[in-house]
Amino acid sequence: MGRRGKSVLRKEDEALSTRISEYLDESFYHEVGKEFERVNDRERQVKGVDVIFDIGDKHYVADEKAAVRYRNLKTFSLELSFVNKRGEVQDGWLISDKMENNSYVLIWVDEQDGKESVTIALVMKEKILRYLRDLGWTKDNLERKMSLIRNGESEYMGNIYRDGCKFSFSEQLVEKPINVLLSRDAYLQMADVVWSGKIGNDNYLY
Repeated sequence: MGRRGKSVLRKEDEALSTRISEYLDESFYHEVGKEFERVNDRERQVKGVDVIFDIGDKHYVADEKAAVRYRNLKTFSLELSFVNKRGEVQDGWLISDKMENNSYVLIWVDEQDGKESVTIALVMKEKILRYLRDLGWTKDNLERKMSLIRNGESEYMGNIYRDGCKFSFSEQLVEKPINVLLSRDAYLQMADVVWSGKIGNDNYLY
């Protein structure tokens, strides 16, 4: 989780993501998976391989993604493109051909009455891409949309609940990412596994 640490905010996100990973190793993966392996090799991590495990007869090569910046988030953001260190626009982790993962472990952190919990959706990558294609967002159409957004065109960015997805362009960030957001409910519906767990005082993330 979190691999291009270029800002203080991103470093804080990475630190929190590490704590979440440690918590999940003791809970989620221990409970639902077998033959579990956490990948620490940076080259493999850059290619989207954070954890490997089996559930039943399914083999998951998963990229962990945690929505760590906000609590009680009802969406999840998927990276379509970003600007690399050379100033070139590069495919983001959702559509890049360089990525080797076949799935995502999507993690939301919720807080109520001062108590934290996590909700996890284990989603196959192809299901997300199929969901977008069903909305008309093939890779070619996504590329055209991103080109219009980056060129400063007055583009409609969408409404998650009316259009099924919404686009965002974070020009204030160093990487200037363009993301597509889906609702939490959409991920939960397409997930192979949905899991939730409470975080005890000793595991409090802040």
